[in-house]
Amino acid sequence: MFFSKTPQPPSHPSPPPPPPQSWAEAVQVGVVGFLLGGGLSFLSYQHGFGADLVTAWEVVTASGRVVRAERPSSSSKDTDAQVGADDDDAGDLWDALRGGSTNFGIVTAVEMECFPHPKHFRCAYMFYLTPARQPTLEAMVKMSRRPFDATPGMAKASLLLITSYGPSLTSRAAGQEDTLCEFVAPWTRIPGTETPRELKHSEYAKEVGDLACNDGSRNSYKSISVKLDLDLLNTITDMWYDLVRATRHLSGLTNTLLFLPVPSCVIKASCARRSGAQGGTRAAAAANFFGLRPEDGPLVIVEICHNWHNAADDSAAFEAVDAFLRDVDRVATERGLGSRWVFLNYAQPDEKVIQAYGDDRLSQLKRVASRWDPDGFFQKRVVGGFKIEDP
Repeated sequence: MFFSKTPQPPSHPSPPPPPPQSWAEAVQVGVVGFLLGGGLSFLSYQHGFGADLVTAWEVVTASGRVVRAERPSSSSKDTDAQVGADDDDAGDLWDALRGGSTNFGIVTAVEMECFPHPKHFRCAYMFYLTPARQPTLEAMVKMSRRPFDATPGMAKASLLLITSYGPSLTSRAAGQEDTLCEFVAPWTRIPGTETPRELKHSEYAKEVGDLACNDGSRNSYKSISVKLDLDLLNTITDMWYDLVRATRHLSGLTNTLLFLPVPSCVIKASCARRSGAQGGTRAAAAANFFGLRPEDGPLVIVEICHNWHNAADDSAAFEAVDAFLRDVDRVATERGLGSRWVFLNYAQPDEKVIQAYGDDRLSQLKRVASRWDPDGFFQKRVVGGFKIEDP
């Protein structure tokens, strides 16, 4: 997960783990939780979601059996149909665990596909003054609509925008040295406080992790997704300023609005890997493990990161964030720009994440759960995560 100057603290503080090998964006992020939630990273524009790189899971099922759930071979039938007569055929379980949260078993090991890391990794926190809001949003929309997968090298870049109370706009970029100029060019024309610098991926992930809020602040981190549209993003930003004004009386308030683009190329890469079509001649799956289709994009994850000091303000703070996101969803839907998808890694426990995958994906997950956990142990007895059955 990637946050602004006041990110979410780990639920259970612990010593920082080694640099993330699942290519998450901050060192506090656990590998398995990152992958079970889908996972977005600096390199998602080229490789899809983190879970798309999983080739095998080792899982302890409700019966106590240790199962190795492997990605079906390219010669297998469609992943959706990988429910065989015996437990040795676990392709259905492999697929269901990607974005499947805690519904199927305890993951004890993961095997992942490897790929060459970009030789050069350049990054920046580029802070912009409030008057630069419009050109910054315009640059984000322009870049997010680019056919990254059809432009050599461009898929090795990524970006997000953050505006924080008191406001600053932030972007970051990562990619290969010889192709980064085209990606960065729109941003260099906007006055900012930093230029991209070369850094090891692990060092940058640690820098992101060092932004974590460790002062004991209370927090709410919640998101929805909408279709990419400049006018809508401007409206959301105006609504966010109203939210800040309505909550600025809260002691210790830091309120951050985050826009994380999910271009169509991310969904396209994810669909290709789900079917085993990546790098081959096999047709890509119609939808990825979130139930997203390439034509659903480009999308933008809209996240609110809200921190305050006093427990007495909890109800007011939570309700303010919930009301803001309800209003954003309403406005987006009225304009035909709404999206059902809720990104699991950025979701709150009260959100219906799995149900938002759509009826087809939900039916698949229910079939897999009935096979591997017929009594519903992980849905009924295991606390945490997002459940298939809506309580």
